[in-house]
Amino acid sequence: MTDDMRRLEEEVESLRRELDQERRAREALLASASHDLRNPLNTFAMSLGLLRDDAERNELEQQRAVGLLSRMERASDRMQHLIEDLLEASRIQAGKIELTPTRESMAALVRAAMTEAQPIAVEKKLTLAEGTVDDDAFVKADKRKTLEVLRKIVTYAIRQCSDRGLVRVEVTRRATDVLVDVVSIIPNHRPQPIKLEDGKGGLSLLIARGLVAAQGGTFAVETGEGTTFRFTLPAAA
Repeated sequence: MTDDMRRLEEEVESLRRELDQERRAREALLASASHDLRNPLNTFAMSLGLLRDDAERNELEQQRAVGLLSRMERASDRMQHLIEDLLEASRIQAGKIELTPTRESMAALVRAAMTEAQPIAVEKKLTLAEGTVDDDAFVKADKRKTLEVLRKIVTYAIRQCSDRGLVRVEVTRRATDVLVDVVSIIPNHRPQPIKLEDGKGGLSLLIARGLVAAQGGTFAVETGEGTTFRFTLPAAA
């Protein structure tokens, strides 16, 4: 085989691998979207059916109707957010994310995200707690995008947890990066692994992972005592 033929075969193989990676990325995106859209769509459809039943009987119960309409409104809001997330995920995969890195306190960002997520934790009847948080942990990152990462991970951990469960957030400063752990613990329950490459975790984790990677960090999900959503970002001086 000549050198030219060998180089051509190598180029073809490299192109094949790139196309395969793009295909897997699209499949993961579609799997995440379908996973996240299913619940609000089911809620919307079920609520409409029940509301129609009441109307057809001409005995519309006001309290029940208000409840059903509220559920439909929440489902509609959720679907709107999912559409926005889908667009964000598309921008991430296309490499079209605009970042403005600044020196930020990870502790402050974590506490802001936890404050926003507290009403969801109360609704779920679980504990959202601050673990060991290093107040001297500063990162070089885009503030808005990093806060979005924290919101999505903390909210996802809460929604995947159960009543009387615990979601704990910790921040550790290391030599060259800052480590953030969001740990979801369900009492008397052994967590199942989440395979991110298969689209598990929906758009929230897909976007969080993409935003972290775009800022030079790492993202992983580990299981042990509970499920740990772990990411790093470059440390700032």
